[in-house]
Amino acid sequence: MLLQDRLKEYPFSATEKVIVDFILDKKMELADYSASAIARETFTSPSLLVRIAKKLGYSGWSELKEAYLQEEAYLASSFQNQDANFPFKPGENYMEIAGSLTSLFQESAKDTFDLLEYGTLNRAVRLMKNAVHIKMFALSDLTYLCELFIFRLHRIGREASICQLNGDLLLEAARLDEKDLAIVVSYSGESPALLETLPFFKQRQVPILALTSVGDNSLSKAANVVLKVSTREKQYSKIGPFASQNSIHLLLEILYACYFSTNYQKNLDYKLYYSRLIETRRQVQNRIIEENSQLTSDENSVSIKAEGSPEENKS
Repeated sequence: MLLQDRLKEYPFSATEKVIVDFILDKKMELADYSASAIARETFTSPSLLVRIAKKLGYSGWSELKEAYLQEEAYLASSFQNQDANFPFKPGENYMEIAGSLTSLFQESAKDTFDLLEYGTLNRAVRLMKNAVHIKMFALSDLTYLCELFIFRLHRIGREASICQLNGDLLLEAARLDEKDLAIVVSYSGESPALLETLPFFKQRQVPILALTSVGDNSLSKAANVVLKVSTREKQYSKIGPFASQNSIHLLLEILYACYFSTNYQKNLDYKLYYSRLIETRRQVQNRIIEENSQLTSDENSVSIKAEGSPEENKS
């Protein structure tokens, strides 16, 4: 949940609500106000600001103020020309719809990139490298995006899988340990079936990499590393999850590419070798995609290992 929504919905006292209304009204202008200045403007006291912050789980007013300003800056950025929930309107022709979706995808991609931080991405890739096995947890249509990510990892010899049945989520979670990695994908971060796996991860010390929305949610609080998804869509009041799924897809592609780069030549050799063995079975008639050479060596004449054992990955 966004911080501004928590400020609106939390059952503050009448006096505290005066301060909350002031915060919500000022938005980015809040940066110019100290605690004493806010207290003066609202005829309250600075101690109430600290009390509000602690009720929302922050250590003090400064931490709450920083989080609020960061969220406001994000909400004010990008998506100036697109409604993520209703990217096209009744009466638009097919090319107008195509143009609207193209624009939406471009904006959600930029939004996703703007949310990335080098340190966070670096920690995410390190978790992948240190894991014996990568297990993905997602629900509904997000499983297809996860399967594509796993498909890519398999092509460089990396062990990864996804829980295929919702009924097996807890069993799969309980089978992991500290040598594995759980990648949990949830736009809301509040899916009950996924949240039920978190105690198992904690008990068995399984690292968690979460892909989820901006703001506070149960998944992000439990995760070791969080990659933030472009957060512009309502929970269900929308034509489709175009922007969020595009964002998740991009994040997974970025994760794969960054992981690939950690052992670039070895991964490339592995992928090309096995791709050639498979792809040369089909005859390509399009000169644009036709390869310049074909694999002629015997399969046993080349020694290609998988991307690397966990021991190799940790080096």
